[in-house]
Amino acid sequence: MTQRPVGRPIIRRSHRHALMLAVAVIIAAIAPVRANDWTGYAARPAPGEGERDSGRFELSVGAGSSVSDAIEIFNLTDDPATFDVYAADVVATTDGGRAPASREVAVSGAATWIIVSQAVVDLGARSSTLVEFAVEVPADAANGTHTAAVLVEPRGSDTQSTITSRTRVGLWVEIEVLEGSDAAPVVPPGPAISWDVPWIPLIAVALIAFAAVILYLSRRRWHASLEQWREERALIRDFRSRRRHQAATDTHGRRG
Repeated sequence: MTQRPVGRPIIRRSHRHALMLAVAVIIAAIAPVRANDWTGYAARPAPGEGERDSGRFELSVGAGSSVSDAIEIFNLTDDPATFDVYAADVVATTDGGRAPASREVAVSGAATWIIVSQAVVDLGARSSTLVEFAVEVPADAANGTHTAAVLVEPRGSDTQSTITSRTRVGLWVEIEVLEGSDAAPVVPPGPAISWDVPWIPLIAVALIAFAAVILYLSRRRWHASLEQWREERALIRDFRSRRRHQAATDTHGRRG
């Protein structure tokens, strides 16, 4: 039977899977979160009251009244970037779904109610800002839910910049028009925040996690080495004990 050398680490398939998972976690920990299309920017509803994790705005406002909110834009690259912010109607697609209309299509529906406070936004590297918008509902607007979208689109940049595509991020704006002015006012968003990655703590955590995984996967090897060292020490002690005993016997024989 072929025996595995004592000093060779034993790594099972489950351990390889654990190592791959740990590496993935480390990469995710030290890398910034980017948009799903990997364009280097992202957008979301600004922090505030109510449901803010769905990626859409759900606003209630009476006919003839207005309500305001804000969108938070992130530049996740190492270069400055410029973005266009605008509203678009939501139209039907050929597959039966819905999507924001092309920028070249003139707005005619609920998008005409949306007024963006800043149509052009300049952002420094790895920073974010808030862009407010108002929804002014006409007095003759029909009751019910009307849907539009607020879109963020990066402008073309030089060859040194990470952002070069013309893709865009759209956030749905669902406007529920109520009778009268029954809608609760939206709390104004907080100030813009900077988006800085704490690289040094993340790298330290990643190194500690990697070292822990290596120690865990090689524990059998260290245990085998420790057992071998103990056996060698026991043999040495036994050998020395026998030598002392033999020396004592020889000395006693010479004296006799």
